[in-house]
Amino acid sequence: MAPKPSPSKVRVRVDGPVAAAAEVLASDRLSDLAGSLVDPNSSKGNFSAVINMGLPVKNAITKADTTYSVTADLTAFAADKLVMNQKLEANTLKIAANNAGYQVRATSRSTASRPCSSIASRQKAMPT
Repeated sequence: MAPKPSPSKVRVRVDGPVAAAAEVLASDRLSDLAGSLVDPNSSKGNFSAVINMGLPVKNAITKADTTYSVTADLTAFAADKLVMNQKLEANTLKIAANNAGYQVRATSRSTASRPCSSIASRQKAMPT
C-alpha cells in the first residue's frame, strides 16, 4: 500500500504594476488558467494580491489535486478594450477567485465618464 502524499500549503503576497501581473498571467504555464483578459501594453495601475494554494507533495500534480484562492486589490486601474471593446477605468477593483469561480467588484468610469458601480461573478460548473 502506497503512502498518502503529504498535503502542503503555500501563501504568497504579490505587489506591483498591473502590466507586470498581466504579463505573468499571459505566460505559457498560466495562460490556460487565466486567459488573456488584460493586455500588458494597454493597462495601467497597481495591484496587491494574496494567493493561497493547497497541493499534495508528489511527482505528478493535477488540477484536481490543487486548491487555490486569490484576493486582489487593484488601484488606479485602466485598460483599453476590456469590456465590450470599451476602456475601463476604476479607482478600486477588488477580485476574489477560487476553484469554484470568481467575483469582481468595481467602482469605475467608462469612456463616457459616467460613474458606475458593478459586480461580475462566474461560478464554475460542478462535474456531475
